[in-house]
Amino acid sequence: MVNQILVVEDNREMRTFCELLLSSEGYEVATAEDGIQAIQSVRHERPDLILLDLCLPHMSGWEVMKGLQTLAAQAEIPVVIMSALSSTDFGPAAWAMGCTMYLQKPFDAADLLLVVNRVLRPRGRCATA
Repeated sequence: MVNQILVVEDNREMRTFCELLLSSEGYEVATAEDGIQAIQSVRHERPDLILLDLCLPHMSGWEVMKGLQTLAAQAEIPVVIMSALSSTDFGPAAWAMGCTMYLQKPFDAADLLLVVNRVLRPRGRCATA
């Protein structure tokens, strides 16, 4: 079984970087460039993990997290926040809303893969079966 990851990022270069890296590691990757697209994507397909930027057009990452909480089956999807903000700037609020992990921008390929593997593997899943 191949894990599905939704990358929600408005910066095209960062979104493409994540998509290409994760695809090359065997993950199935979908992308969204704003919060509205993210919620629509989650409604149609239930990803195994969401990588979520907080600063998004049309609907912030915070609003996406609130929206996920209202979608019963989707509420359990792990969410990794990707942000240039320090986790101390928003930590308690993010953890209270269900954030699984935090990845501070800028990050490199090794950092992204480490976080993705930490989130997915404990759940008994890996990139390829």
